[in-house]
Amino acid sequence: MLRIKVCFSSPARFFAALVVVVFCFSLKAVEWREIDPAEFELTESEIDPGFGAEILFSELEFRQEFLGEASYKEVARYYMRFRVYNELGVSQLANWKLPYEDRRGGIGKIEGRTVKPSGAVYELSQDHIFDTELVRKGKVDLAAKSFAFPNLEPGDIVELQYLTRNTEIDWLPVLRFQERLPARRITTRINPLWDWGIGYKVRRFNFSEDDFSDIEPGFYVAEKRNIKAIVDEPFSLPESDLIPTVIIDYFDDSDRPKDGEDYWAFRAKTLHREGKKALAPSNQIEALAKELTEGKQSDWAKLAVLYDYCQNEVLNINYSRGILTDKERSKIKESNKPQATLARGNGTPEEVTYLFGALANAAGFAPRIAAMHDNRFMKFKGWLKHRFAMRLRYIAIDLDGETHYFRPGNPFLYCGEVEWFAANSGVLEAARKNGAIKVVKQRGADYSVRKRTLTGALDQEGRLTARVEIEMSGYSGWDAKERMAELEGREAREEYFADQIKDLMPQAKVENITISNSSSHKYPIRVTYDLEIPDYADVTRRRLYFQPYVFGKGAQDIFVSNERVSPIQFNYAATSVDKVSIQMPEGLVLEDGVAPKSLDLGAFGNYTVSIRSSKEGVIQYERTFSRNVLGLAVESYPAVKKIYSEINVRDQYALGFKRGDTDS
Repeated sequence: MLRIKVCFSSPARFFAALVVVVFCFSLKAVEWREIDPAEFELTESEIDPGFGAEILFSELEFRQEFLGEASYKEVARYYMRFRVYNELGVSQLANWKLPYEDRRGGIGKIEGRTVKPSGAVYELSQDHIFDTELVRKGKVDLAAKSFAFPNLEPGDIVELQYLTRNTEIDWLPVLRFQERLPARRITTRINPLWDWGIGYKVRRFNFSEDDFSDIEPGFYVAEKRNIKAIVDEPFSLPESDLIPTVIIDYFDDSDRPKDGEDYWAFRAKTLHREGKKALAPSNQIEALAKELTEGKQSDWAKLAVLYDYCQNEVLNINYSRGILTDKERSKIKESNKPQATLARGNGTPEEVTYLFGALANAAGFAPRIAAMHDNRFMKFKGWLKHRFAMRLRYIAIDLDGETHYFRPGNPFLYCGEVEWFAANSGVLEAARKNGAIKVVKQRGADYSVRKRTLTGALDQEGRLTARVEIEMSGYSGWDAKERMAELEGREAREEYFADQIKDLMPQAKVENITISNSSSHKYPIRVTYDLEIPDYADVTRRRLYFQPYVFGKGAQDIFVSNERVSPIQFNYAATSVDKVSIQMPEGLVLEDGVAPKSLDLGAFGNYTVSIRSSKEGVIQYERTFSRNVLGLAVESYPAVKKIYSEINVRDQYALGFKRGDTDS
């Protein structure tokens, strides 16, 4: 984590900075540039004719500024111009959204206008701009301003200006150069934070040599032309691996290798120095470690009890929704000193993890800090020699000739396990010298298992009533628990699971939901509920047809496009096991038919299905699908698409019954 010491060289410097910020905030983005008549003569997107509108230019001026007394501001000023070619373009601009992080700041006054070829101008009314919540992610509230451009018709030009202001700066700003529409030009002028002791590098990713970059006084300028629209593809790589991106990489001036020094060896040495303080036990920590491990015979038992204490007895600030307010969180001063974390009774994920390291140290182990990469941000590459490549902190401990990694800073992670987004990536352990990148293998498909059991009955009208039980372990359980922590309140959490059925079958009725073990790292998360689906079966006077795989009824193919732009990337290998038992109504006779066959998927995984009918009229359906692979090249897309399509066809298989008193 970046550590920055803030100081003033003089009162005049503070006053000058303050004047600049006030001036920037007071500027009104109401002046519109002249439109070239030739822009009205454009008839289609020159980048992708399939779009009905395109961005003629998008310009961003991004500033991060120091105000004094550890206070900062972040300001981003946008100017965009769109050309609308046809009715499709009108629909593509019908509901434009501007996302922002509500916790950090907000969007200033939005100015928009529609310009007709005749010269008529229609201004965007402030009354027609609405607040929308997009998603809740941990303690960050992602909101959006939503609006439609006025009197929009084919042939128009649309312009948009707005300003975002954040009261907290992002120490790892990520600026994207791709939009939901094709763009002829995207230009960003970046004015990074400057202060004594702070260094930075502006990094470009997915840019070519032909793309423009330059240095102006006070600004780094990057520009990309003729950019296709963002393609939303399922199971894709992180955006930073696909989209042209500029990242500002801040660091302490003193915290970088000397010329000619190996980067990873230097970083390992830095972790070693950090660990001397961050993992040093105080007398109180030593006493606590002795108390907690009293009577524990094995090393694993000792580490497990220390791990449990850090996860359950120390409040994790990043997972304190409903416990701490944003204001209370902001008053907590980070120190990374384990004694301070213990005294406060709370800490960041990194502080909680370091407290565990200090306790393990006091218990006689030899812990060391290990840094890992977060693959959700960008896939790790060996040449990615930047601080942001190793932001996750674990504690490495050697046991029985093998290194194990611990991160109680994640309240849902099992003791001694590594998160899926850190596995199959790089790990760098603290070392005095000769530090080097290692790789931690991710667990196989038998580790992350979702089990679903449905026990129910059909009536003569085709109504299904059932009891459903779901159990998720491994990474599947971790994902579900993480989602529960993001949602606020019991109602929202219950709705999350209910929607998984109702999205497929809107008429479904889900009641009496129970969720257990959602905050425990030890046990799989369990969910139960009562399910009722009117008209689940298709009923005629003589016959009844129904799909035994209830969890997949109405599901569409995951991969629908005939072409693929990006490689396929699954988060982790996983297995799903489904068991369905349905009592049929009296008087029905199962017609002859061919049950769906299992699939031999080779190295990809396996798909098995079986259907049985008892003398008592109970249909028993069992389905298992395991996927072993993680990443696949674009060239593999046709094969993967075919696999999922064939599975979906089998999942939609229906059984036919005729009434016993009819001959045909």
